[in-house]
Amino acid sequence: MRVRPLIVAVMLLVAVYLPAFLIVSTLVLTSPAFASAVESDPWLAVPVIMSVTLASSVLIILRAGSEDLGKYGMMVPDWSSIRGPLVVGILFGAAVNLAGAAFWGDSGFLGEPPLFLGILLFWVGAPIQEELIFRGLFQGYLSINLGAVLGIASYRVPVQILLGALAFSLVHVGIVSAGAEFGLVLFTVFGAFVLGIIAGHYRCRDGGLAGPILVHALFNITGTLAAIL
Repeated sequence: MRVRPLIVAVMLLVAVYLPAFLIVSTLVLTSPAFASAVESDPWLAVPVIMSVTLASSVLIILRAGSEDLGKYGMMVPDWSSIRGPLVVGILFGAAVNLAGAAFWGDSGFLGEPPLFLGILLFWVGAPIQEELIFRGLFQGYLSINLGAVLGIASYRVPVQILLGALAFSLVHVGIVSAGAEFGLVLFTVFGAFVLGIIAGHYRCRDGGLAGPILVHALFNITGTLAAIL
């Protein structure tokens, strides 16, 4: 397996996330009001991080895929690319989130965001933002520049799917800094990895991001409903 595409792919993730954390850190240091608000309610930093990383990923995709945005998943979806994620997203999301609720209940490690903010961030924002980053930019770049296949038993799995899922899951280790207990961190990382595999499969199969975004959104929606109910 070639190493250079892996290094560049990781650097692309750094280029997406670093500006967001620099901006948040600058706001915390220069704006006492923002620092106080984030300290009392950490959810208030999430829209800033999400907006900056979304903008960064779009700009990089537009630059890297200027000749063919379809290589990065930017294409108009059709019904065939939506049916599978629609069913799988509901079933998988319900199973994982109900299991999480049974073991940990309401973790509350970040506090409860206002309902409208939670819906905006996790039903709409996160599925679009994270799928653009991990299935669009990261997996798209590796598909173009790596394209290796890994044999697992009788299955042949594109390496870019596994690496995209791994990177996506590792990002969620960050909940440790927000006070999540170790068991919940492991459960979250594992759930994110499986979600990444499923989303990566639909990205590879259909070429676009509609399927990954839909399955991700439904996973988050069932999680919100599980917490409410």
